[in-house]
Amino acid sequence: MSQQIYDQMTVDLNIDPVYIIDQISWYFEMPFQDVVDIVINEYKTARNLHPVKIVVLGPPASGKTRVARYLADYYGIHYIHVETLISDTIQKLVSVYSFAKRPIVIAYAFCI
Repeated sequence: MSQQIYDQMTVDLNIDPVYIIDQISWYFEMPFQDVVDIVINEYKTARNLHPVKIVVLGPPASGKTRVARYLADYYGIHYIHVETLISDTIQKLVSVYSFAKRPIVIAYAFCI
């Protein structure tokens, strides 16, 4: 190996981000971590991105749950089982109903 090739392979580059700084204009007064949700929404809107939704249908004992869990793991999306969804909704409705069914106590204070 020649000295020139060795020098080219071991060169220590110092690169300044001049091009990137000139191309990107940050128009928020707050730091990036405070507005990251806004930036993500703008990114999704600009590229017309929509969330992935997959429904797995089939007869009983055909492997729907196994396929749905595999797809959820593969795509990194949430796995929602219908029975869990229904039971959670019923539980929320029961708690709202029991809260609404409680008697209302009104206290009056008189100052003389």
